[in-house]
Amino acid sequence: MSSKNIKLTTLATSLLMAFGAQSAIYDVYEYAPEGASVKTYGQAIAPSASGENCWTTTSCSQATYKMAAEVRDFPEGFSNRNESPFGIAIGYRYLNGGWEGFRDYCRSNFNYADAFCDTYATENYTNGYAKEVAGDQTGNIAYVEGGNGSVSTKSAVITGLYSGNKAYGHKHGVTTGVRNTAYDSDSGNLTAPASTTDLYQTQVFSRYDADEAGAGTGPTLFVGSLSRNNAGQSYERTSKAAVWVDNAAPVEVSWSSAAARDNVMPQGSMRDVVKLGSKYYGVGYNSDSDERLRASIFSIDEAPSDWAAWTTNFVAVQYDVNQYSNSELTAVNKHGTAIGNGKLNIAVNGSYANTLFYVSDVTSASPTCTNFSGDIFFTGVNATAGAINNNDEVVGQIDYERHAESRGKPRAHRGFIAPIISANNKAPLNSRGWYLDDLTNGGAVSESNNQYRIFDATDINDAGVISATAYKCAGGYSTLAVNATCNGTEQIVAVKLVPKQNVTSANIQTRPVVTQTVERQGGSFSMAWIFLLGVLGFRRK
Repeated sequence: MSSKNIKLTTLATSLLMAFGAQSAIYDVYEYAPEGASVKTYGQAIAPSASGENCWTTTSCSQATYKMAAEVRDFPEGFSNRNESPFGIAIGYRYLNGGWEGFRDYCRSNFNYADAFCDTYATENYTNGYAKEVAGDQTGNIAYVEGGNGSVSTKSAVITGLYSGNKAYGHKHGVTTGVRNTAYDSDSGNLTAPASTTDLYQTQVFSRYDADEAGAGTGPTLFVGSLSRNNAGQSYERTSKAAVWVDNAAPVEVSWSSAAARDNVMPQGSMRDVVKLGSKYYGVGYNSDSDERLRASIFSIDEAPSDWAAWTTNFVAVQYDVNQYSNSELTAVNKHGTAIGNGKLNIAVNGSYANTLFYVSDVTSASPTCTNFSGDIFFTGVNATAGAINNNDEVVGQIDYERHAESRGKPRAHRGFIAPIISANNKAPLNSRGWYLDDLTNGGAVSESNNQYRIFDATDINDAGVISATAYKCAGGYSTLAVNATCNGTEQIVAVKLVPKQNVTSANIQTRPVVTQTVERQGGSFSMAWIFLLGVLGFRRK
């Protein structure tokens, strides 16, 4: 870490002195299944029962809701949560190019300065995906709090929890030649498709049980995707949205007139599903007649004669569809509110931004999206959707730095929470979005929460508990500033944020930002650490 001094502005210093009268509205708890010395990422939180609310219930504690986490020995490079590399139709063109392909992807889709794209390629290919290609399938090990060891001894991801600490997701190494196999705690490996000769992977992102959701009777659905080798070519794959009904063989949802051509591979995926009235509505993305990957709403009657007969309804996005590398919806709640992302291939305010938006009614015949705006959502901000609960509260990751990225360096990130429809909100957010660092600010440098800076939030249940990932400085950062220095060793840790009872928005005190007189030589925001977080793109539920 740098030993050089970092000065605060007069305003920031005044704010720091005033923090003693404030208190956090979340307690932060760490989950370290392999100990504190390895990088651990929070991924999911157990669902809460109807009516449970940790903001008013004094019995909520660290142990009330279990969380899932993943220990990562090296970056994935090709995310285990994507059907296609980098979440784009031509992703295999870059993936097959090795280090140069990763660098070219960075140049074309982020437009960072060459030195940063070189670092990006080294971190995500040389130190990441190349290890998987060489046969190492142990880079990503998944755990559930309170469980008996890891989900798998080989790379696995957990995309959700149910019934306390039961998990679902997908994992490596089940069948030779198959990258990922969908699984859940009750069924084990989900049923394989009828034809497996060209199977590349199955992935599951969400589970829906109508009885558990209080939406009447019906089957248990798992939704996700099924990827196949294209015409026997092992280096290029296509995918389609897939649905498992009571763990029968998965049915595949057709593209909308798309077809594989050259090295443009159509893709599709269902990331979440809900029952509204007499229909099921899935959200995710599908490919259109130009093989563009577009945010989509899938729908089907509650008792169809053919479970493959889902219809696709594309979402109208803010910019022209050709200005997006991809767009998708990632989650939907019982009100029919869905959230999603769109990756732009044009510069907006100095960034090829990953936009964050929501659809207020997935049952609409002509669904449109609304971009998040105001407060922390500045023009050209990169943001990714983690999850939405049934209180219309959204968590995810967002830039907190605002410099231009084009031909420069990437911005540092923070976890956030933001409300959509205020009438449904339970958290005391004062109808605006917040960095989670502001909501965990306890008001004293020695306070336990000051050991953490939350850089990603992945899930939130209806009781208000959040799974997240943070930088940790054991013993606390030097000040309460959002980008304060660590005088010890920083680590990446999985954390759970539990609401404090009977707090209000009056308890919130935003953290100041340090005004730096020199460039930091390490710490929370070194370029290598930023790149280890992976690509802003398609995300988990």
